[in-house]
Amino acid sequence: MGTRFSLSVRLAVCAACFTFAAYGGVLSLSELGVNVAGGSIVYSNSSTSWGGLFPTQTATSGGVTWDYGDINSSGIFLLPSSNYIVGLTDSEFQCATPGGCGALGITFTLYGVALSSLPASGDLIIGLNGSTTNAGPLQALYSVSDTPSAALPLFDSTGLIPLPLTAGAFSASNAGAPVLFNCPSCSTSGALVNITVFLEIDPTAGTFSDGDTVTLPSSFTVTVVNTTAPEPASGVVAGLGLAALGAWRRVRASARERDRS
Repeated sequence: MGTRFSLSVRLAVCAACFTFAAYGGVLSLSELGVNVAGGSIVYSNSSTSWGGLFPTQTATSGGVTWDYGDINSSGIFLLPSSNYIVGLTDSEFQCATPGGCGALGITFTLYGVALSSLPASGDLIIGLNGSTTNAGPLQALYSVSDTPSAALPLFDSTGLIPLPLTAGAFSASNAGAPVLFNCPSCSTSGALVNITVFLEIDPTAGTFSDGDTVTLPSSFTVTVVNTTAPEPASGVVAGLGLAALGAWRRVRASARERDRS
């Protein structure tokens, strides 16, 4: 029993070390901010809601009006987690213009991102998971920028995400052609940057009709994917973890053989 307990503990410790070495910990930022069609910005540090259950807010830009609000009271922000995902969730948007709406524009900003919490190189994956009453087809155009841009160079920062051809649920991302960044000095930098994602959900033919909705019960997400090659130390830790796993399995097998004897 003592041998099995000791090996199990060592295995758990090695697994935790490998996770930290491979992924670098949690994305660190000051707050999130989001606004719709030029409307007022909601900041995560002061509010987690558009203002109440849908529809509670109205934004008008260029003669086009969108009504929007929370789907429930759980909050509209996905806060940073150990898998580098942040985003907007539990939100619904409705075209409220008699002549129709050309596009739904959402601006999502990550304020005060610590470069030290980013990998040396990676991808920014823009994801959408929700539904629409528009007959389609739709597309999502995005543009990603950062300030100061010299601190975190971005590549392929604009793109298009195809959405469904008919009304109903959708789930799509730019994973096939992500936004790239390369920041070899990030881990040792004390600098902070703001990263802004402008998303425009747009009918590819015609417009959103008055009353059409776009619902994001799951999310509009920004995910940082670490593409940095593991450092030698990470490889050593991984090897130790695998060795411990092998030893633990051998001890378990021996114990089972003794129990059968």
